[in-house]
Amino acid sequence: MQKLKLTDFHIKALLIIWVIIGNLLVEISGIVPFEFDSGVYWLPDYALKENLAHNLWHLHTNPPMLNVWAGLLTQLHLPLLLSNQIAFTLLQIIAAIGFFNFLKERSIKNSALWSVILLANPLHFVWFNSFYYPALLFFLSVIVMRILYSDRSDTSKYFWLAFIFSMMAMTRASYHPIWIIALLLPFLKKISFKHFAIGFAFLLIPLGWYTKNYVQYGFWGSSSISGQNLSAHYPDHLRKEIKNCNSLGRYKLVRNYDGLFDENDPLIQRYKDDRLLNDTLTLHNVHTVVISKKYLKETKENFELKYSLATIAYGTFTFFSSPTIDENRNKALTTFNWNHTWLIDYFDLPNIRIHAKNGKYSEIRLAIYTFIYPLVLLFLLLNYRKLDFKEKFLFHWLMIVTLIYCTVDPNEASRMRYETEPVFYFLSLLVLGKITTKTLRH
Repeated sequence: MQKLKLTDFHIKALLIIWVIIGNLLVEISGIVPFEFDSGVYWLPDYALKENLAHNLWHLHTNPPMLNVWAGLLTQLHLPLLLSNQIAFTLLQIIAAIGFFNFLKERSIKNSALWSVILLANPLHFVWFNSFYYPALLFFLSVIVMRILYSDRSDTSKYFWLAFIFSMMAMTRASYHPIWIIALLLPFLKKISFKHFAIGFAFLLIPLGWYTKNYVQYGFWGSSSISGQNLSAHYPDHLRKEIKNCNSLGRYKLVRNYDGLFDENDPLIQRYKDDRLLNDTLTLHNVHTVVISKKYLKETKENFELKYSLATIAYGTFTFFSSPTIDENRNKALTTFNWNHTWLIDYFDLPNIRIHAKNGKYSEIRLAIYTFIYPLVLLFLLLNYRKLDFKEKFLFHWLMIVTLIYCTVDPNEASRMRYETEPVFYFLSLLVLGKITTKTLRH
């Protein structure tokens, strides 16, 4: 009897079938209670239908890319949910096949197996059914790796990377042009200054958006809620003692802050007649800018190095756990239990519950990532001089992302890490290959 041999075509077909089935199961099961959140990421329905250009121009909570897409769908009278389901499923299929091809091209042993282990994880089906930036950036991470390792000229690689990272900056606030410039700067040794300057022009797009926000709202960046994100560094013991913005937690609607800001603030008065910027049911309200600045001011005034370092340590540990959110749904009753989040991840390990004397407890969330990824980064750091340009580029990217996500909004650091999951995964396989080769030589 002839033995069945899986070809690349069979593996790609299986990946496509698996992606389609996985997405259908997620939809049928209702495991993702998703709706378009008009409070933070998406503009309200009326803002997408009426005066779209005006509302996009006055957007301040996040970069505009997702809402440009949603606005185009709305203007074309296409259903947002269905259109996104189709688009994100196609992105997932392209990412799956692209990642498999990438490993094959790198001559990674058992590339089919490693691809399936990553891409068959139910976690990915859930994220690609949550229609905002993590899944899109996951897809772009695969594209970046394919371009970096392609046979294109260094100039072509640089142009494409500059363009894609600029689009990332217009999608996700954490992709700041300043660190993107630092990431691309080593290309100066490979290409002419003239070509570098031309590619740099792509970054004028997000830099222009930042300047637009500065002129309109007085902050230079792409997210007005950065103060709320950094408020994680506000000492917990002060939240109960002082009634201020930080004592309320984060991302509350305007009415929750009555008496904590000046209603006659010049910025609020400037936009008092704008419907979107005065909508009390969304964070796109101009009051958010004023309130976020108060979060930042309170955090700076009450800064405690000891507490901040502890917060960063917590963010680091969270970053290396499973890329899940909704930690509050974890209701484990025993010391060891599985992590009951609605984002399923088969790399997750049982939680460890630590009981305190006062009867309360804290959870230590573990995942296979918790042990593998720090060791991978440490190995790359110790062998930095032996890395080639491409490996260094990916390593620099990960170290920048790690620093940002462990420091800014550390409560959701693991969810943010999903964006660069393909890069983590590839470098882990690369390190495994290097270690195995060394072992075999000895």
